[in-house]
Amino acid sequence: MLIRAWEEFSYRIDVARAAGGGHIEHLVQDAVKEIGAELHLANNFIPETAKGRKNDDERRSQLMAAIEHVMLGIVRSVAEGKPPVLALRNQRDWKNVNFSHWLELKSEGQASTVEVKFSSSRSRTKFSLICHVLGVIHRLLFTRSTCTRRQLYYQNVTLIGNQGLLDAAVRDICCLLKAPAWELGITATSKGVVAGPLSLVMETGDIIDCTAPGGRTARQRHQGLQEACGGAALPYRIVARWAKAFNEGRQNVADMRRPGRPSDNAQPHAAQTVAHLFDRWGWEVLYHPPYSPDLSPCDFYLIPKMKEPLPGIRFRTVPEILQAVDRFIRTINTTGTAVGILRLPHRWQRVVHNAGVLIPQDLHKVVRLESSARFVLLVEKDAAFQKLLDEGVLERLGPCLLITGKGFPDVATRLLVRLLWKSLGVPVLALVDADPHGIEIMCVYRFGSLNMSYQSDDLAVPAIRWLGVHPTDISRLGMKAQPFSAADFKKLRKLLSRSYITSHEALRDQVKALLSGGRKAEIEGVARFSSSYLTDAYIPNKICCREVL
Repeated sequence: MLIRAWEEFSYRIDVARAAGGGHIEHLVQDAVKEIGAELHLANNFIPETAKGRKNDDERRSQLMAAIEHVMLGIVRSVAEGKPPVLALRNQRDWKNVNFSHWLELKSEGQASTVEVKFSSSRSRTKFSLICHVLGVIHRLLFTRSTCTRRQLYYQNVTLIGNQGLLDAAVRDICCLLKAPAWELGITATSKGVVAGPLSLVMETGDIIDCTAPGGRTARQRHQGLQEACGGAALPYRIVARWAKAFNEGRQNVADMRRPGRPSDNAQPHAAQTVAHLFDRWGWEVLYHPPYSPDLSPCDFYLIPKMKEPLPGIRFRTVPEILQAVDRFIRTINTTGTAVGILRLPHRWQRVVHNAGVLIPQDLHKVVRLESSARFVLLVEKDAAFQKLLDEGVLERLGPCLLITGKGFPDVATRLLVRLLWKSLGVPVLALVDADPHGIEIMCVYRFGSLNMSYQSDDLAVPAIRWLGVHPTDISRLGMKAQPFSAADFKKLRKLLSRSYITSHEALRDQVKALLSGGRKAEIEGVARFSSSYLTDAYIPNKICCREVL
């Protein structure tokens, strides 16, 4: 199978060289130009430097008035002795969306609605939560402040219940007020990363350089600390000072000695003793990033598992506490609880050497972006993202940008992809698994999602083209594949009924091929042919032969 895959690639590239000549990277760039020209014609591309916005104060006043109107309606219903009701367009019904270039929620009067009644025990909690969030949003707008969804959740955990309910309430409110969440002062924590020649210039004047590992601004670092530490976070001026020092090459985090600075209670000999022990045992001390949620000790199970036996027990003396903890520690190795900590070296390697830059959560504040990229490669998973970086895709096929939303994409990642397309007009090529979830993720980037169909014009990029992995590649390349589960069959049949699949012949044929084959494959199934097959063969082959759907 490997020989067949290489022979096919070699033959196609030989044909391309005979036709145009030059190195493979030049052939890729020429093919990308042609794909981009076709997409411009198909999508009526007009470059945008900055989206025209209404006056911020005027828009803020409009939104506050809309919230007050909703709350006044509730008060009026109560005063008249009627149970208050909120009528919302149903964002879970596929019949409520139209499809042209992307999914679009039908307007009021055309879309069916759901009623959230305070008098109903089934919807009372939802009604209360929506009213609570409306009040928070009104305060945010009045004070010109912002809040992440996670911060909003922790402000009233008892009322909200769980993060999913809060996210659903925010979506309902955005639909009700006809405004994106960032206009309401609510932002979502980003999880996507980007790498390549890209600079984002923010309203504050900060510049995010995506070519530099860890290229986060001082403002982003401060926001991260606020999310992690709340009111105990350091002031922004201190974070900015340290960020400047680290950007200039400083690595030591200890306070520098200077006259007048009081000494602390640290005992230098204790640190030296520990260092000597590390040397004797041959232990390596790993650098730990100052703020890295991916390396949180909670991820490695040890501390939370140590706490599990203790809640609800009333200890009379300190020795009783020590005995209980000691008993649990002695069972760690026998119960397998400590297995999670063994993943630390691998996670540390990925986090510290991660060349991607976290996508900022306040992308609506980008005033200008600069990039020499000829195309954007949109990757489904972080593992494939890191694999491509290790293979040197940015140097071998570049200039290009590499982006991943680490699975199902968050709003910030979708916003960035949309911004890049509208600002640069370069082709956006998606690399996802040949399975129902991979196809759905590609379609969310391209056509939008049902539960955010009211906002698809800000998030969807219909010019995205599916580079791979195509279901037809499974048999053609002899890829390692796994059989479908019952859930896979169910999701595929749902995909086949959706308007963006039924109206697109090439996509429909691929979904049918996947369904009839009954097997799925991951991006890693392509990468296993050789250590750099994705970058050296698969991606160039797909681009040069125009096998993008």
